[in-house]
Amino acid sequence: PAAVCARPQPGPPSARAPAMVSWRIFAAGFVVVFGVVMQQVGIPTWRLYSADVCVGDGGRYVLRAAASWYWGTRWIETGHSSHVAPNCLDENHRMCEMQALGFSLLAVIGFIRVPAHCMAAAGVEPLLWADQYEALRRNEAVPWIVNFCRSLLDYEHSPTPTIQATRQEVDEFVQACRDEYRHLKFDERLLLDPLHHSTDSIPAEFLRSWDVHTESTCANSTDGHEDHEPERHLDTEDLDAAVAYGLDRKRHSRVAAGVWSRLQLRKPQDVGLQVSRVGPLLSRGEVVRFKATKRFHPDTWNASTADLASLEGALANRIPIVSPLPTGNVRSLTDFADSPPGVGYVNAKRLPRFSKRLPDLATNLHMEDNVLQVQHTLLFGQVRWPHAPPIGEEGCRARFQVNAEPNVYVQMRGEARLLLIPQRFSDHLTACGREGLHVPCGTADDMHLLDGVPVIWVRLRAGDAIAFPARTHHILSVLDDDSVALNSFLLPKWRHLEHTPHDHYTKAAKLALEHLALRQLWVRSLDRMHNLTGKVVYSNHGLLEWF
Repeated sequence: PAAVCARPQPGPPSARAPAMVSWRIFAAGFVVVFGVVMQQVGIPTWRLYSADVCVGDGGRYVLRAAASWYWGTRWIETGHSSHVAPNCLDENHRMCEMQALGFSLLAVIGFIRVPAHCMAAAGVEPLLWADQYEALRRNEAVPWIVNFCRSLLDYEHSPTPTIQATRQEVDEFVQACRDEYRHLKFDERLLLDPLHHSTDSIPAEFLRSWDVHTESTCANSTDGHEDHEPERHLDTEDLDAAVAYGLDRKRHSRVAAGVWSRLQLRKPQDVGLQVSRVGPLLSRGEVVRFKATKRFHPDTWNASTADLASLEGALANRIPIVSPLPTGNVRSLTDFADSPPGVGYVNAKRLPRFSKRLPDLATNLHMEDNVLQVQHTLLFGQVRWPHAPPIGEEGCRARFQVNAEPNVYVQMRGEARLLLIPQRFSDHLTACGREGLHVPCGTADDMHLLDGVPVIWVRLRAGDAIAFPARTHHILSVLDDDSVALNSFLLPKWRHLEHTPHDHYTKAAKLALEHLALRQLWVRSLDRMHNLTGKVVYSNHGLLEWF
């Protein structure tokens, strides 16, 4: 409650004394209640906190990301702080540990909703849920749609989902889900109606992220590893820049240059200002570069974080910018703009004035018939080449990322460089998996995994953009501290964006159409909930929020 969390205001001694007494009573009561609760649920709390659950060895990491995002964004949104720093990198990282432990306690009590399989892996059951308590009190049965929609919160958009929802937020999501369920298409209802006839909650196999390591999904996917890439070789200037790409500015290694010379570097397809050509090419699995200068508001280009904070006005004090772990800091947009340069993420919807300036990207790309919604994320600061140690040194591994949806990356300020592997090579390189790709890069011989594979290299400056389909392995590197970019994910309509055999949705449809139907309901429910309440309950690793 605001009355509890707000900082006491100065006043006459007679006015402050009762406040001091109430604070002491509250503190004493909290200690007593905390002690009793810890006696009752202490073991499962510590089990959830300390065990490597959710995603194996990354469980502790996911828990810290969830806790950092949950506490940080709420403190910023309510105006109680402008900078929440758990200091997970510090040797004395008590704040980080306390956040994670407190988050675990609230999850065990049932005040915060976390992915059910994380709780199950730790052997923990929430003590109660709000509507279940009310139903027990009234001796009534919980309607099937309530349990069905609540279990939809466990839908895995990615292998590392981050769900944080209080009881009230769970109820609000359930209501949004009930409303959206009525508007599902007939063939979607045919798939989902049978799921609640046998059980109230959704079977876990339809909620978990798909795993395509099966013969049925991989049998017809081995035809993409031949090089049919057009001969779009790099010119001398780009080739020199590519060789220096990812190297420390103060060192140029001959070994590193040899590593890059092993790659078959290519240019992407470039359509210039003809943005309407992007959609059809993207649907064919092509990587497309284009000029976005005519499609965005002119003030978009070279705008700094300070410019964005000025645009949003007083609201900038309550817009949370999340830094990735291991730091886990959360700052207001105002504080982020006034501080030394750093790395930050924020969903563009949190900046309402900036969002109003954004173009209808799906229509501009001629993809309005395929795209349900577009999720825009602003990326601030330097994103280093994700390898350690540097290229040309023993132990180096280049880490390519991959996404489930088509991406459109627009450079607003600064300069970015990307390496991309065409979508049709993903099955060949990952045995039809959906995970990222780690390629050794210590010597030229280490790069043999990419022999015969064209690797697209591109350099983007303000006004440049690149679009690439789902399951395109890529590496992003930004060397400018004041860089600002917009990364957009195109979420498809029901049974759309299944154009190539290597696409995420094509493969998911082969495994279970129920999974895709639940995805539609999940996305639309999150959107409806946010439109009605302004609340956010899902993010990926605490960074990429979806609503």
